Amino acid sequence: MALMENSCRKKAFASNKVFKKEGNEIEDVSGQFGEVFSKLAETNCQLWHEQEKVYDFERVPVEEKNIVVRQLAILNLQRNRCIDLINEQFTSLVITQLNSK
Repeated sequence: MALMENSCRKKAFASNKVFKKEGNEIEDVSGQFGEVFSKLAETNCQLWHEQEKVYDFERVPVEEKNIVVRQLAILNLQRNRCIDLINEQFTSLVITQLNSK
């Protein structure tokens, strides 16, 4: 059983963070599995809308370019936090099920 639990923990890993957290505050993510999935879906939609601006970046006014890039970074961090929490909750659920047998 311990071998299966270790194997389960090894398969879970933190999402890759490509933008620093310092100075880029994100919303706290908490709740049950479904609530976190809902937050992930909401964040993905916001990210897609922001990403659309990058596809036509030359049309973004110069004074707004940094805002767009920063918002993309913050939304990516938020998305990563949701994914990390889903991984944590799912891993915990699987381990709990393994230990109950």
